[in-house]
Amino acid sequence: MQYVTAPTRSASLKTLDLVLSSVPSLVSDIQVKPGMSDHDIVLFNIRVKPKRSSCPPHKVYLYDKADLKTFRQDVSNTVTEFFAHCLDRSLEENWAFFKDTLTKAVDKHIPSKMTKAKSSLPWISRAIKRQMRRRDHLHKKARRSSDKTSPAWSAYRHQRNKVVKLLKTSHNRYLNQEIGGSLKDNPKRFWSYIKHSRTENMGIPTLRQGDSIFISDKDKADLLNKHFESVFTRDNGSLPTSTSTSTYGISPRCLQVLSAEISGMLSFIFQQSFNLGTLPCDWSKAMVVPVHKKSNKDNPANYRPISLTCLACKLMEHIVLGHLNAHLSANGILSPLQHGFRAGMSCETQLVLTCHD
Repeated sequence: MQYVTAPTRSASLKTLDLVLSSVPSLVSDIQVKPGMSDHDIVLFNIRVKPKRSSCPPHKVYLYDKADLKTFRQDVSNTVTEFFAHCLDRSLEENWAFFKDTLTKAVDKHIPSKMTKAKSSLPWISRAIKRQMRRRDHLHKKARRSSDKTSPAWSAYRHQRNKVVKLLKTSHNRYLNQEIGGSLKDNPKRFWSYIKHSRTENMGIPTLRQGDSIFISDKDKADLLNKHFESVFTRDNGSLPTSTSTSTYGISPRCLQVLSAEISGMLSFIFQQSFNLGTLPCDWSKAMVVPVHKKSNKDNPANYRPISLTCLACKLMEHIVLGHLNAHLSANGILSPLQHGFRAGMSCETQLVLTCHD
């Protein structure tokens, strides 16, 4: 994008001095001022300082410290109330009753705390922090002397080199033992380290579509939303406890802990949804995050959506999928040559069968 619109050469009234950028949001305050030659001066501000991404404080529920027996009992007492009037309520009202019951029970029985992103690095131990404080103290003391060869400066340099060596050794040990040792059992820890190693996050850059440029957050969101409308994602409906909290604020850990108590209510809501052929409003909502795939970042087609949807809807999809797969397999409807989207089969098994034949 070219920013200068005013003439920069007074004699010809032409714009000869240009400011070009592939990220328009980084450049601002373009001004053309009289210069000392026949060309004017172009002044502008450019945002080059990186911004470290940080998560806002959020509430975390401590299920390990909760009285789960009382928690289950409290929810179990509402089951009778639910079924007493469930036939008189609409699908939306039954879902709202279920959601409110779980939300109130969680707030009442599960202790919580507010957390925020940690600024400290995990490989910096208390012993290293003491050495770092000693380094800073010696540096403050050495700055009082203008003689760089004085004992104070020598002591500071010795302590500084010691801290650098300790940090490097501790960081290497953390990567090899903590991160490397958990690659097979917990690969999520490795990707979390990679994610937090990024020093800046510019977010979604300026997007282009044809000759149009989208700079504001709203324009970029509308453009990506229009592109994602044509994208269909397939989900297996599983419910691991590490899954993010759904759009209505109920965590998978809560559903897992209360599986015996809430199964009846969920079963009725699922059946009511099937009979009416509709879904509660919460089930059709999702939090969508665009993730860059490859190539140019200004092309919306190079992004894929990551959707955080309702866990209850995922459970219902999983139940339907399980019954469909059981029916198709029991009646031999699927061809044995069908390897896609089947448990225990993949592109590799199909390739082995093809090469064997």
